[in-house]
Amino acid sequence: RVARRRIIRARKAAVHAMRMPRHIQRGQHPRPTRVPLSPPTMEALLSAHQPRRDERRVWVTLTFAQSSDGKIAGPGKTPLRLSGADSMVMTHRLRALHEGILVGIGTVLVDNPRLDVRLGAYHGPSPRPIVLDRHLRMPVTCRLLQRDPPARPLVLCAQPTDSRDAWEARRRALEAAGAQVRAVDVDGPHLAWPSILSILAQERIRSVMIEGGASVIDSVLSSHAVVHKVVVTVSPSHVGEAGYGYAASALWNAPQLHQVATLRLGPDTIVVWDTAA
Repeated sequence: RVARRRIIRARKAAVHAMRMPRHIQRGQHPRPTRVPLSPPTMEALLSAHQPRRDERRVWVTLTFAQSSDGKIAGPGKTPLRLSGADSMVMTHRLRALHEGILVGIGTVLVDNPRLDVRLGAYHGPSPRPIVLDRHLRMPVTCRLLQRDPPARPLVLCAQPTDSRDAWEARRRALEAAGAQVRAVDVDGPHLAWPSILSILAQERIRSVMIEGGASVIDSVLSSHAVVHKVVVTVSPSHVGEAGYGYAASALWNAPQLHQVATLRLGPDTIVVWDTAA
């Protein structure tokens, strides 16, 4: 009987561990957490955590992929393919549910993404791209300005602090290439989230999916901006200390967020946080 009880406890522990990212399993999570029951399918997860219409404020979903040791890029911010095939499908389906998709200028310069929805059976619109680009460094040759039909990316920047003429020249070049440029307030080294969300509301973008990179993830988690959902794809891959990460404690210790769902998709674990009531 003692041996049987030990086997049962071991099986329960194994099932429990499968629902948790590896860095939580290893005890690196600094506070205890209740692991919620996993939704049975990707469809159930997307249905439960899709944007809700809110006339008072913009719906914000933060989503990104990380390795088991909390890295989102390789050494020197080199791009990594962290999401498996099923997780990538989920990401594109999540994109299709939002009206805007937001990244920082670092992601544009390093990854040169298209930020569109790429699903075989999907023929609907892609979310409008939004780029946080404090100093208007976005190149006019980037993929966001080459899409067909035109994506008309919204480029949010700060007011110039050096040469106004040079800033105006960059703004005119971007707008001639198909972008819309709007200046927002700043908050220390970052653009201010209340001002960003106000501009999105003015542009009638009622839901936005934030995809990174690291500085954007850190700034939105540390700000007082309302993040309704956080969806993280945790890959089983291990990148190592040379990889590029984010301030994971800002997420795992965020008092306004609580973990509400996990889902295994192929080799990956999807973890969802919700705004605490």
